[in-house]
Amino acid sequence: MSTLPIPVGRAALVACTALFVTTATGVVRAEGDKRQQAEQLLDELKAHTASAEVTRMVGRANEALQRAEDKTLPAAAATASNGAALQWARAAAEWVKLQRLEKEADEREHALNELRAKVKHARAQLEETEARRSRAAGLLQGKHDQDRHGTASSGAAPAESGAPATPSATAEPAGAAPAKQPAKRPAKPEGNK
Repeated sequence: MSTLPIPVGRAALVACTALFVTTATGVVRAEGDKRQQAEQLLDELKAHTASAEVTRMVGRANEALQRAEDKTLPAAAATASNGAALQWARAAAEWVKLQRLEKEADEREHALNELRAKVKHARAQLEETEARRSRAAGLLQGKHDQDRHGTASSGAAPAESGAPATPSATAEPAGAAPAKQPAKRPAKPEGNK
């Protein structure tokens, strides 16, 4: 059996030791970071415990943090408890964020409904204004045609456009003899009945 000589120098040993210490410190720091992150999130959530769900999640996170402080608990279990506390705190923070977004969505939906109602009202007003403009244009065109041609037959155009016939549209042409008016009845004396 042959063995390969592995040159292990003092520098290689120091580098391996430094790597191990850095990794171990990083793991401890990561576990401490989880606990600190969970505690920081829980502090931020104190103002948002109005919801029963948030209160329940915050309670679970606090229970996990208390379990992690138990000295009789193995290190792996304490690490898992800190991780669970962080997950519960994150879930509670997400729940608060979700509630805020739902509230904003409801407010925006209400504002959108108000805008839709305003647009519908504005369209109705626009249609009414357009109908009035069309009727006025038809009457004006009929009057213009009547004045230009001097005939009563062109006065029927405004009535076709939906506008009511006006007395001027049914008047006699300019050159024709006026129609006979019915005779006015004499007024009855008020004293005799």
